[in-house]
Amino acid sequence: IMNTDIKKLRIIKDEVNKVFKSEKIKNAMKEREDLEKNYKAEVSIEEDINNLLEDLQEDTRIKDTVEVNMQTRKLLANDIKRDVKINVPKNKEDLKKVINLIDKKTKEKIELSDNGIIITDKVAELLKVNKGDEVKLIDNNDIQYNFKIDGIVENYVDHYVYMSKDIYEEQMKESYKTNMLLINTNNISNEESEKLTTDIVSYNEVSGINLTSSLIKMVEDMLSLLNYVVLILIVSAALLAFVVLYNLANVNISERKREIATLKVLGFYDQEVDNYINKESIILTILGIALGLIFGYMLTKYLITTCEIEMLRFGRKISGISYVYAIIITSIFTFLVNKIIHFSLKKINMIDSLKSIE
Repeated sequence: IMNTDIKKLRIIKDEVNKVFKSEKIKNAMKEREDLEKNYKAEVSIEEDINNLLEDLQEDTRIKDTVEVNMQTRKLLANDIKRDVKINVPKNKEDLKKVINLIDKKTKEKIELSDNGIIITDKVAELLKVNKGDEVKLIDNNDIQYNFKIDGIVENYVDHYVYMSKDIYEEQMKESYKTNMLLINTNNISNEESEKLTTDIVSYNEVSGINLTSSLIKMVEDMLSLLNYVVLILIVSAALLAFVVLYNLANVNISERKREIATLKVLGFYDQEVDNYINKESIILTILGIALGLIFGYMLTKYLITTCEIEMLRFGRKISGISYVYAIIITSIFTFLVNKIIHFSLKKINMIDSLKSIE
């Protein structure tokens, strides 16, 4: 009996574990609203942009236009090297108009300063660095420049380094030059957005434009495929738990048939016999749920970390509704098993209490 109860406890724990894990994966991969970018387009420019800037600032479809210098360089620390995009705004106060820099630990907005650079959390994790550490930025000529990390911010796609114009000119020993515009639009329709894109590309100063909506769509398409995997995980875990719980309950009853028959001889009604047997299942379910949620959280954190690709980070947050789903699904299966077992208990004949113990 003890072995059977231990098996039931393990199965309940594993069920909660799998459902909880699947729900967290689902929530983690729906972090689109947490993407650190809130600008709508990156406009690459090559020539004098005064006329272009004036037209964009007068365009009612556009909310903000921020000048930046964006380059792709390498970041080095602890003998680990990664490609990063350097983002240097012409005016550091303007950057917050188009990008939310959210501190990884405090979850509060931070701003650029002249004390150091800000890097995104995924590249900080890959380079094994923290706030206050020093990193080296390598340019196209393999010249290395030392920078102090002033902050680490949340980011979900790609690796970025943010620095002020003053630090850039002081450390890199070169003058700042705008080569990109970050544009944030007002609430406009898709048709208006496409028309705006066409209008911007028509300028001679513009060499190209990248829409963040294209990036978001690409990520959403990828995650929509993973949703099927999550669904299969949940259904498989639920069916497996139900089958095993049902079989273990039948084994438990068959091993205690003489005990249950004796209870009937002593005058126990069917409902009382059910309660006597089911109390054990309910207690084991509660213990299994508690263990499942604890171990499920740790296993899910590990699983999400191992599933991430280098240029993509999944959200680590978990909503309270995932806990609720795991508890409800487990409780429902326990309830169904108990109801089905009721018919097995009714079939036990009182005459079985007179049988000798084999």
